[in-house]
Amino acid sequence: MKLEVTRTPIIREIIEMPALLYNLRDRKVYASFHEYVKPSRIRAIDQKCAQVTGVRQDMVENADLFPPVWKRFKEFLQYHDVLRDPSTTAFLTYDKADLNEILPAQLAYKSLVDSHLDDLSLLSPISRLNIKKAFARQYKLKQTKPLRKMMGQLALSKDERYHFGMEECWSLARLVEAMQHDGWRPRTPDLSKTQMKVPKSKPIVSPE
Repeated sequence: MKLEVTRTPIIREIIEMPALLYNLRDRKVYASFHEYVKPSRIRAIDQKCAQVTGVRQDMVENADLFPPVWKRFKEFLQYHDVLRDPSTTAFLTYDKADLNEILPAQLAYKSLVDSHLDDLSLLSPISRLNIKKAFARQYKLKQTKPLRKMMGQLALSKDERYHFGMEECWSLARLVEAMQHDGWRPRTPDLSKTQMKVPKSKPIVSPE
């Protein structure tokens, strides 16, 4: 999963929600979810945000707001039995902020509290796999590397759009497949609990 958000100093709303389901046993992606999300607090996506995220105003203009997109994402997880047995699944991410900060803050947003706050406990049992740490352990590195350098080390083709949501999901999947080819298997140190908690401090998505 790789969430893209608006980039204003105060308001950060999810504007792209991509995810892939990668089967470690078969070493392939067998399902994908990808939707753009129309922000409710920002009238237009500025040029800087578009350059960083790859999401333009025309992509979100006719998209749904977050609630129906989130509903369809949960249905996607349910359809593929992810929620039936969370122990068999892990969120593969490059940055813990997506699951530990951005998504909880979006769910805690004023207009969503009543209907979606319980979803934090629904998804929390699913572990999170930090690909940076797993990569460093696999190749015995002293420090973690940015995604571009990890891809380069394994001689994977370059993609100039590393920060674009769905493109980064595919890059992560290709990286895991290459690591598996080199003998990598998920280990306990690579996994951590997904701490999806309502922010106690100022939320990422500011209330009205």
